[in-house]
Amino acid sequence: MRALALACLLGLPAATAHAEFYRWVDADGQARVSNVPPSWVREDGSLKPNHHPYSIPAQHSRMRERLAREGAALAAAARDDTPADSAAPAASAGD
Repeated sequence: MRALALACLLGLPAATAHAEFYRWVDADGQARVSNVPPSWVREDGSLKPNHHPYSIPAQHSRMRERLAREGAALAAAARDDTPADSAAPAASAGD
């Protein structure tokens, strides 16, 4: 009886031990395994952005997107032969 109780007590920590392992490939192509999740992974498994939203890289990408939209709008306006700023009145030659 005593041996059974001792075996149960010694086996209990092994039965309750649970570990999660994370595997990823780093920028150098090395496979990494750790029990600590990478810093760029959220609790739900989604990826965190790799920079602050107001950092220079984030501002640069938003500016590029805005310039691309404005360029597309100007190209569409040029194709339609409509002035880009139709709200401004046309100046007359006599005034």
